[in-house]
Amino acid sequence: MDTDHLQIFASVCRNGSLSAAARELKLDPSRVSRVIQTLEAELGVPLFQRTTRSVVLTDAGRIYQTEIAVALEALSTARARVADVQQVPAGELRISCPTSYGLLNVVPWLADFQARYPQITLDLRLTDAPPDLGPDGVDVAIALGPLRDSDAVASILAEMDTHLCASPAYLERYGTPTHPQEVAGHAALLLDMPGFDSTLRFRQRSADPWQEVPLRAVLRTSNALALRECALAGCGVTLQAGWIVDPDLRAGLLVDLFPGWTVRAANFSNPAMWLLHPARPYISQKIRVFIDFARDRLVR
Repeated sequence: MDTDHLQIFASVCRNGSLSAAARELKLDPSRVSRVIQTLEAELGVPLFQRTTRSVVLTDAGRIYQTEIAVALEALSTARARVADVQQVPAGELRISCPTSYGLLNVVPWLADFQARYPQITLDLRLTDAPPDLGPDGVDVAIALGPLRDSDAVASILAEMDTHLCASPAYLERYGTPTHPQEVAGHAALLLDMPGFDSTLRFRQRSADPWQEVPLRAVLRTSNALALRECALAGCGVTLQAGWIVDPDLRAGLLVDLFPGWTVRAANFSNPAMWLLHPARPYISQKIRVFIDFARDRLVR
């Protein structure tokens, strides 16, 4: 069995489309189609039910997908062990990272990483979607918690402090809230991501109960840097991580509305940045050196 065929089959399963698999693997769609036809001819059963827009696994296809996942994982482990015999970290390293965090905190030191490990090729995927750490997914991920249930190995990179802030111009025009409940009457700039909704939670001391405050959203976006720009322009109040707005707070460009309070998004009672990698029997050198490098640069 050609292992490339198994990789193509796995990509079609993952993407639910022959054309999407072709784009992911940078192959001609006709080659992907021929590979699937070849596999089905060799096995004597259809693996997919085809429609005009997608493909769906048959019962036989689901069984085959489960069994080859074990083989692909074993192949990946074997390749990693052989590569590490050279004692030089090498090969392609696939990394997933939230867009804003990656731009501000990861991209600036990638040149240093590549200078130290020139035989590692980086595939950096800046995305706010949950990371795919499956057999054909990324090798290592940086993620904003809380985490989904996962078999991945997870460790905290940094606890994340958050600030409810607004520009001086906005506060001069609309007034500065003196109590969390007053925030409900202000224009809110919200992050449109899982775990964030139109409610904030406030408390002054760890023993205090959380006070929930509904927000009046005037803008939603999936990008935290865009929210920062809107807040700087005076569009409203926004909850932001310290790693985004600390320089603006120090410069007086934004004002922390409740510095004596802990403020959280409704589903983020203890937010943190996490470092994740698959729970594999063997972790290759390229993954280990990236984890060590990232910890050195990112741990607070």
